[in-house]
Amino acid sequence: VPLSADGTFRVQVPFRDGQQLYPIEAVAADGEQKRSITMEFRRSTPEANVNSREAAVAEWF
Repeated sequence: VPLSADGTFRVQVPFRDGQQLYPIEAVAADGEQKRSITMEFRRSTPEANVNSREAAVAEWF
C-alpha cells in the first residue's frame, strides 16, 4: 500500500460478518527495519428487522 507524504496509509477492505485478521508489516525504505502488527476485528450483524422489497413504500425525503 503506498504511503502518503506524512507516512500514513489508507486501504479499503470489506467488513463482513465473522472474524477478520489483518496482518500489517511496515518496512523501511532501506529494508533494514521492520515493524508488524495484526489487527483483529469481529462483526456480527443482528437479524434484519426491515420490510421486504414487496412491502416497502416509496417516500420522499
